[in-house]
Amino acid sequence: LLAIFNLANCYDDSDRRDEALKMLEDLLPLRRKVPGPKHPDTLNTMNNLAVFLYTAGRREEALELREELLLLRREVLGLKHPETLGAMANLAIPYATDGRKDDALRMEEQVLAISRDVPGLKHTTTLGTMHNLANSYWDADRKEDALKLREELLPLRVEVNGPAHRETL
Repeated sequence: LLAIFNLANCYDDSDRRDEALKMLEDLLPLRRKVPGPKHPDTLNTMNNLAVFLYTAGRREEALELREELLLLRREVLGLKHPETLGAMANLAIPYATDGRKDDALRMEEQVLAISRDVPGLKHTTTLGTMHNLANSYWDADRKEDALKLREELLPLRVEVNGPAHRETL
């Protein structure tokens, strides 16, 4: 199964995305059986398949898979695990692009609230989450919330990355 997964990724890297998508679609049912539905390899296959489905324009299928993945990651890894937080952040993207901006904002706010604690306020992942949420606030016409978050973010970026880092500038 690992060989199939790796070949699918090679196909993707070689711009053979249709073949990669087909392989992952065939692989997921196998992975759900062996090693099982909650195994990290199965969860990683679900994540990759969701990305490929979304890219292929099969957004509803990708969204359903991402929602299932989030539930499993919460159950298996817990709410504060980095992969669970990543699944939450990844789910906010299709929510926002599919017109579910309130759901996306709630998801991003929850990710930030948890990230402030774990991995911590000065972690690069948390800073990226703050950046993304500020953008989402701006897009949702919540300009004051966006400005407040950006004002909090800038000194943290300077402290963590330095004043001349590309993410600070």
